[in-house]
Amino acid sequence: MVAYKVTVMTGDLLLDGTRDHVFIILYGTEGKSERKKLNEAPELSSGVEKQYNLECPASLGKVIMIGLDKEAYLFLPDDDWFCVMVKVETPENETLHFPCYSWVMERQLLLVREGKAMTRKNDTIPALLEHRLKELEVRKQQYEWKELVEGLPHCLALDNTEALPAEVRYSLDKRMDFLLTAKTTIAELKIKFLANSKKPWGKLEDIAQVFWFNKTKTSDYVRQHWKENEFFGYQLLNGANPMMIQQCQRLPQKFAVTADMVQPFLEGSMLPVELQNGNIFLCDYSRLAEVPTNVINLRPQYIPAPFCLLFKNKEDKLVPIAIQLQQEPGKNNPVFLPSDKEEAWLLAKTHVRAADFIEHQFNFHLLRTHLLAEAFVIATLRHLPSAHPIYKLLIPHMRYTLQINTLGREKLISEKGPINMVYVYALGIVDVFYPTDLEVVSDEELQSWISDIYKHGFLELNSTEIPKAFTSVKEVVKFITMVIFTMTAQHSALSSGQFDFGGWLPNSPNSLQAGVPQSKEQITEADLLLSLPDINTYVWGMAAAWIASKRSGDFVLLSQHREQYFSEPEVLSLTEKLKEELKEISKKIKERNEGKDLPYTYLDPEDIENSITI
Repeated sequence: MVAYKVTVMTGDLLLDGTRDHVFIILYGTEGKSERKKLNEAPELSSGVEKQYNLECPASLGKVIMIGLDKEAYLFLPDDDWFCVMVKVETPENETLHFPCYSWVMERQLLLVREGKAMTRKNDTIPALLEHRLKELEVRKQQYEWKELVEGLPHCLALDNTEALPAEVRYSLDKRMDFLLTAKTTIAELKIKFLANSKKPWGKLEDIAQVFWFNKTKTSDYVRQHWKENEFFGYQLLNGANPMMIQQCQRLPQKFAVTADMVQPFLEGSMLPVELQNGNIFLCDYSRLAEVPTNVINLRPQYIPAPFCLLFKNKEDKLVPIAIQLQQEPGKNNPVFLPSDKEEAWLLAKTHVRAADFIEHQFNFHLLRTHLLAEAFVIATLRHLPSAHPIYKLLIPHMRYTLQINTLGREKLISEKGPINMVYVYALGIVDVFYPTDLEVVSDEELQSWISDIYKHGFLELNSTEIPKAFTSVKEVVKFITMVIFTMTAQHSALSSGQFDFGGWLPNSPNSLQAGVPQSKEQITEADLLLSLPDINTYVWGMAAAWIASKRSGDFVLLSQHREQYFSEPEVLSLTEKLKEELKEISKKIKERNEGKDLPYTYLDPEDIENSITI
């Protein structure tokens, strides 16, 4: 008889354990073991690591796969079990890792292969090749594409979160945390009778009373400084949406601003000089000019499509110097200036902030992180088996993304900097498995993956410059870096500050219900109040922003995921190196933030989540 030691690790979240009987089979190159019962209830409870002995009449050869299944305990209801990892110590003193991270369910045999990363070309054992093909066959049935809206990336063809496979759904801990935050937030609104109020705001001070408990240091700072020109410019670089501002070298033809208009705000200089010196910046919201408007509370809503010109002054502060609220110049579309009446200039800036809110939420946040991330996830699940090195590299960054996107469609839209750090990490791991460009070109699974992303994520548009196929290691590294960055740091920069900068309504209106003013004369604070969304429109939007911005109980920091999909020493050392580099980046960011009234933390690795979960 030969003995194998089997160590079984159960997930440590609520209800991950089981009272049911769990069975295991070892598959080797020279045979398989008998089906052996491992546990007696309640041995495999949450967080438990348990070791068992398994004897076989003869050696199984190289153990390549394990099979897990379970049976109900007595006559009790089915009790699914979440297996994290199984380790097998062979008679030859070799320790093999079988990364599972899956639910074992009644009457279903779960096959898990040994954890060494392998491209299809190097996978020569017939049983493993068969497992590879069957795994993708099942996944392609589970994760099908559908077109939700013409022109947007395709998404998962499921209509509700309950239909999602168990492995990609929120854990019970996550669901409870999410629901508790949502219910307490909504309860506060209902207690104040705000959730159903369709009235306009009476005065600005009323807005400060909306959320008694849901406040942040930043949201309080925003409420105190939102009228200031320097803070207006600051937000375009360091706020919730740092994506719109661009250096301006030539003014758009439709922007009716002249050099004489802005001369008084350039600290003795001239516009052509400052354009040449790179100190003039522009936010152009022309994409919004054709966006259809909505009707809320029987009131038509309005979407401005402004130009906003900014100047970087001698103190390195960015300040707005001219705003035009509609694209087409004309008598009824004046250029607003800082020298205008205070109420007129403030109203113009508020319209720009409303336009920025729309661009932020629907373009940069929803489209460019959530929807693209979903395309990356679906293509990964459909084309990269669990043994593939790129699957192992990416899957920790895809935790819960399908759940939050499906939930969003179901509930919301029915009817050495971080980049260089990630690039070094991706380059190191890709190089381990793709020593030459030929290895990339010949990897059929990898080529199918990028082809699916190009077709369903980027709709086969050459203008996106996304590759249809990979021809080099360099291309793979660049693309993988983009995927990881999008699903971690980019999402953090666009999501974490939603409530911080949007909690004070006038600073970031989620809708406007008065059209752009056609004259700068006679504008009062009442015009600003009338343009803001009604009470219920605002409070529901801010409740969603609070829920989306609050760190959940099972928040996983960038690179700190506990799942260990790789077992190769060279990859594990790269992961540890990444963690050390992230610590150094975090330390430097904290040093830069010391003494600042409003520190920027959204790209601090200690505030970046490892995947898009909310």
